[in-house]
Amino acid sequence: MRKTLYIIGLSFAIISCGSSKQTQKVVAKPKPATTTPAKTTPDQISKLISLSGPTDFYSDHYLKSSYHQKTKGIFQRVVGEKYSPENLESFKKASPLHEVSNVPTLIFQGDRDFLVNRKQGISLDSVMTAKNFPHEFIYMKNSGHVPRFVKKKRENIIFPAILKFIRTE
Repeated sequence: MRKTLYIIGLSFAIISCGSSKQTQKVVAKPKPATTTPAKTTPDQISKLISLSGPTDFYSDHYLKSSYHQKTKGIFQRVVGEKYSPENLESFKKASPLHEVSNVPTLIFQGDRDFLVNRKQGISLDSVMTAKNFPHEFIYMKNSGHVPRFVKKKRENIIFPAILKFIRTE
């Protein structure tokens, strides 16, 4: 069975093909964190990397935050419904924080992220830690939403961590 490594927050995914472990780069349109092929299950995903990916579309903390006001339109498009007390369950089901599974995950989060609130990555780390799921959380100081475009962070933190994560069985 072919397993996929999903990278959230980038415009490409790395696919491991069968047992040959050949790696190829696949160019695709960026997709929201919750968008995976319709029939993809955790047993088909070998690893997951989140680069400042949103994780919580439903909690009281999120709904009362200024971040909610800035991002609710995006999440409404992802879920296909408007925020309301009646529809909150749909947003919960679409949230990666609610659908955490035992898939090795590498999480990057900047402490100055203007787009994805830093508490999103911290929350995912907390849930995965509580469930004892394999993951690594890299909290980058003085980093915004796209630290991968800062050469020093990209070359000294991000790329080495991704390569180590991909190469680890």
